[in-house]
Amino acid sequence: MLAIVLLTACVGGSSPATPTPEPVSTTAPTPTLAEGTITVGMLADRIAAAWGSVETIRQERTVPIESGTPVASPEAIPSTRYITEIDANGNRRFTFEIGGMVMGELVAMAGDLWARGIWPIPLDATGEETAGGWLPVTPEAASADPVAAQIVTGMLAPYPPILGGLSTAERQRAVEDLGPRTIDGRVCHAYRIPSTTSTGQPFDVILSLDERDLPCALESIAFGESTVDTYTFNTEIVITKPE
Repeated sequence: MLAIVLLTACVGGSSPATPTPEPVSTTAPTPTLAEGTITVGMLADRIAAAWGSVETIRQERTVPIESGTPVASPEAIPSTRYITEIDANGNRRFTFEIGGMVMGELVAMAGDLWARGIWPIPLDATGEETAGGWLPVTPEAASADPVAAQIVTGMLAPYPPILGGLSTAERQRAVEDLGPRTIDGRVCHAYRIPSTTSTGQPFDVILSLDERDLPCALESIAFGESTVDTYTFNTEIVITKPE
């Protein structure tokens, strides 16, 4: 289970806790939308148009850790954090923490990959450990393992625009305008994207965009649980070769 969560967080996109929307046939008639209706496709196009201004990316995903005992306040609930950073040269760093403790790190630079901490990567796909505790990973050897292959692919692939690659049916889905909200000090505009799972269970995705049409946050709410990705762009990020 940990491996599935890690590889999903590495490649970005929707939360691992978020159910997959039920596929809709692209041959179905195009729905008639009321004038002024905002669709998922419109939001995707706005993000794609703004994506060319992106130089650096920081994505932070927070997932509450389930607990069987009551806690005094929401602030006391420990959480898992997945942090993805990409610098202006396209180098990527991924970190995951549990309860504030760093459990694993990955760094990808120019097709090379290093790992430190807990990772489902075969030992025979790694080289000699560095003084800093990093293991160089041979992507070709790691790709022989199906789980490690997805981690390698996610780390080495370009970071896609949020809502990229949608089907025609997904683009036609109407969204609800929730109005402005403040996220980490930024004034953003929120939109609710209602969806259902393959078993018919409803869940919501709330996407918030800033004044440039770049994402502030992407929140997935399903089965009473919420997973939140927050984004910042074009801040100073420097990623160096592990030693």
